[in-house]
Amino acid sequence: MNKYSLYLLFFSFSSLAAIMSPSEKSHVSIEIDYTLGEHLLEAKGISGKVEWDPTTSEIKSGELKMAIANIKSQKSELECHMRESLGLDYLISNFPKDHVCNDENKLPTAGPNSIKYPEISATLLSVLKVGENEAKVQWIIHGKKSTLTMPITVTKGKEGEVLKMNSKWNMKLSDFNIIVKKFLFIGVKDDVELKLDASFQ
Repeated sequence: MNKYSLYLLFFSFSSLAAIMSPSEKSHVSIEIDYTLGEHLLEAKGISGKVEWDPTTSEIKSGELKMAIANIKSQKSELECHMRESLGLDYLISNFPKDHVCNDENKLPTAGPNSIKYPEISATLLSVLKVGENEAKVQWIIHGKKSTLTMPITVTKGKEGEVLKMNSKWNMKLSDFNIIVKKFLFIGVKDDVELKLDASFQ
């Protein structure tokens, strides 16, 4: 086999790698302990892509993004307080000295109290195999970059889904310099539990 044939063979295998995006039902569940119990939130609308190599059954690379506007709960006040904590630039905002959500639980669309960090991103730094993985993931939250080691399980999908990715891990708000201001006497703990349930097609 000559070099040209080897090149074609390599190209044919490498071209099998597929770029896939999260499906609409992909979501992240968020559990935050606070003074009186726990807050439960959920974020849908996850965007991004992963590179899947079917010849090795590996995810070679990937990046997922989530807009903080997609973090929802049953309380609009809680949603706005989360956007304050995650999205505002504390150096120029009146927050965290004061809450800046208005009476409709909205933030200004311009000025020092408007959102400066609109999304959260996670970039895979490890190759993921089908099964359980301990993966390095680079997060950017509230403008700060930090690399965490976290468990990720990859499974083959069904019913039109090529892959599924699941993870459950804890994250400290202080690792990203995030301040959640007390509302009256109610405060939150530094530890946040997150669950990722993502499918790709």
